[in-house]
Amino acid sequence: MMIKIIIDECDSFYRHGMNALLGKVFLEQFDECISVTSEMAPHSIAMADVIVLGLSPGEISICHPFLHARKKNSLILGVYEGNHKPQFDDLPLCFKNIIFINRTEPVSRIKKKIFHGWESSRTQSILPHHWKCHDCKHKTLSPQQINVATHYYRGDRAEQIAGIMHISVKTVFTHKRMIMGKFDVHSDYELFTLLKVMKALNHNTPDFLEAERELKRA
Repeated sequence: MMIKIIIDECDSFYRHGMNALLGKVFLEQFDECISVTSEMAPHSIAMADVIVLGLSPGEISICHPFLHARKKNSLILGVYEGNHKPQFDDLPLCFKNIIFINRTEPVSRIKKKIFHGWESSRTQSILPHHWKCHDCKHKTLSPQQINVATHYYRGDRAEQIAGIMHISVKTVFTHKRMIMGKFDVHSDYELFTLLKVMKALNHNTPDFLEAERELKRA
């Protein structure tokens, strides 16, 4: 059997290294060859046995609609960086059966995680089409947070946002702090990166996109 793998990772060096490592693990441990692509199209996701995702800070908390097409027993390897390991508590349903890997972990430990993750995935019985988004615990923005986030994404300063929204600067910072706390991001760079991901996942954040369109028309 050919193991079909998707590697969605922007760091080409890490992507090639993960490709080689997965090939070695599956050949040596399971006597299987792999077929690797970076295409995250629905038909590719539906066929993939393993999906490797490079995760930005906070990204693990939001809905990823494209993962609803996952096949039964597929394994996700979530690659994160820094010291803030994502928590398994209250993960969105689309991240069911995920193994977290830190970018700085030793190769020997990553190999063990892949081995045990694949072994464990063979016993999973939850099918993607059984998942219901309204029962999911993914995190979202409130209407006011959407407006504040949209302005920050555009590059507006807190004083500008306060004037446009007719609220105090203190209230703007309060909303920003609540957004960062909700998604466990710790810097303006991490916040901007998260908002960029949320915009790209437009199935999850139509209000965010609509708010941005309204601002452009204004």
